[in-house]
Amino acid sequence: MSKTFVVTLNWNTTESMKTMIEAVDRSMPEPHTWIVLDNGSNDQVKAISWLGERYQDSFGVFGTDRDGWGKPNVVMNCVAIRSSYNLGCVKGHNLCFDMAAEIADGEPYKIVMIDTDVEVYEPKYWLTRVEMWADLWGDAIGIVGLEHSKNEICAPAVFLDTHGNWYIHEDQTMAPNPCRAESVGLGFAVLFPSVVGLRFDEGYKMYYKQDDDLCFSVRFDLGLDCWAYPVDVWHRGAASLRENEYNVGDANGWDQFDKMKQDNQRYFARKWAFALRGRRIDIQAEQDHLREMKGVKRQ
Repeated sequence: MSKTFVVTLNWNTTESMKTMIEAVDRSMPEPHTWIVLDNGSNDQVKAISWLGERYQDSFGVFGTDRDGWGKPNVVMNCVAIRSSYNLGCVKGHNLCFDMAAEIADGEPYKIVMIDTDVEVYEPKYWLTRVEMWADLWGDAIGIVGLEHSKNEICAPAVFLDTHGNWYIHEDQTMAPNPCRAESVGLGFAVLFPSVVGLRFDEGYKMYYKQDDDLCFSVRFDLGLDCWAYPVDVWHRGAASLRENEYNVGDANGWDQFDKMKQDNQRYFARKWAFALRGRRIDIQAEQDHLREMKGVKRQ
């Protein structure tokens, strides 16, 4: 069985982070190690102190300089990485991925990505159920997006048009069924051992479209599938951005943040132009499209 790392980024959402971590530990009794990046939170000392109190002797704190990591303890239940400023989602997640690789030290592992604003309602052993379902497909699956709610439209299987815009189909709403996807939300997702060597493209600024980009890399560079599989959660979405009034990186407020999103959208559309097509009419057409695209290679 591969080792499991659970990765989350905290930026001024410490109370949400605490609730989320407690819920995951309660509902995922399978052995796992947390990798938590505090991304320059105003209450960073409080956040890291809480983690230290929770995990005590199975806890370690590291800086962002990889050269100073040494060889992290392979039996720790939680590793915190402390950054003095917000690295953004792209560089922040890559740093956590690097830490996972350091701890794994060549052994196979998977990563569960989860945002601090995800509320988990699923009963115990949801990860085991997801893995047992994925095993039915052999080694064909690279990423499984887990976001679903009985009461909200979260992020089921996502599809994209020629401009790289997301869309879903009406019959997906409130339908808790596994579905093969062009992309899935990575606010709550499993990256299986076959894909954990991938990293987010740091050509993207801070936040937005990097999730789609990673899914497309899984599909076109590795030839694996992305699926949405329903686990009962509610992802409130962009909680840290709203908490900080969209003052992130070079963006000062919503207008500049929206410009950054548009820049990332154009970057994605240019990079993956060979793989983007017009909108399909229904889920069956989407599945036909995914089969047709299976043999297409990056240009």
